Amino acid sequence: MKSRNSDNTSKQFARLLRALASLVETSDPDEVAAFLEGQAALSRGKRRYASEGDRLPLDLTSSIPRDLPKLAETLHSLKSRDEGLSLLSSTSLTRRELEALGRLLGTPILKTDNMERLTEKIIEASIGSRLSSEAIRGDRAK
Repeated sequence: MKSRNSDNTSKQFARLLRALASLVETSDPDEVAAFLEGQAALSRGKRRYASEGDRLPLDLTSSIPRDLPKLAETLHSLKSRDEGLSLLSSTSLTRRELEALGRLLGTPILKTDNMERLTEKIIEASIGSRLSSEAIRGDRAK
């Protein structure tokens, strides 16, 4: 018969593994790679480093163009989904930039989303939801 103490230890270990899996799932792939190379630590809260000498930030958003807020504004002002698709196609954004734009627009981003799905989500968040709302209310000019 198992002792009560070993049962608690097993439950705590299982809880630790679930928390670790969740942390890895929600972390950026670059963060996980830096962790595996011993260059950074994974954490849920404030970003940490493996040691004081390692000052590479885990958040690598510095390469994201500063014009994303302007692009988001432009998307909000467009009159059709097709215009949004044309605009996003012409900007040739990377996956990371599309993810940043989606987050800026409040779009839930999944790691399994491909570029096409990210684009669809961005267009729906910025243009599609407004058009649908206007159609329901009857505000849309005919």
